[in-house]
Amino acid sequence: MPPVLDTNLLIDTLSGHPSNGMSLERYASEPAAITVINKYEFVRGILTSNLVESRKKGLLDFIDSLMVYELTSNTAMHCAEVYSKLKGHGSPLGELDTLILGI
Repeated sequence: MPPVLDTNLLIDTLSGHPSNGMSLERYASEPAAITVINKYEFVRGILTSNLVESRKKGLLDFIDSLMVYELTSNTAMHCAEVYSKLKGHGSPLGELDTLILGI
């Protein structure tokens, strides 16, 4: 299963500011994936940014090159289970992060 890249990792690396020493180069030798939620967050950021159109297009092409895990009825059930477990441990995440983790 390809690693699922987090939105923050994508944004930080592509802006030239890798966070916590992590960068996309770590995953260069294998296919990478994102969730449909990460794709939404990333594309929303690109479309509302002040980047020049050619940079926006390059970033959109990049995100389209990644495998995308979808939110389905089955994954929705799993996401709810993940939320329940995290809440039970006193560590709930935000809704989007819970969906990303569950997917």
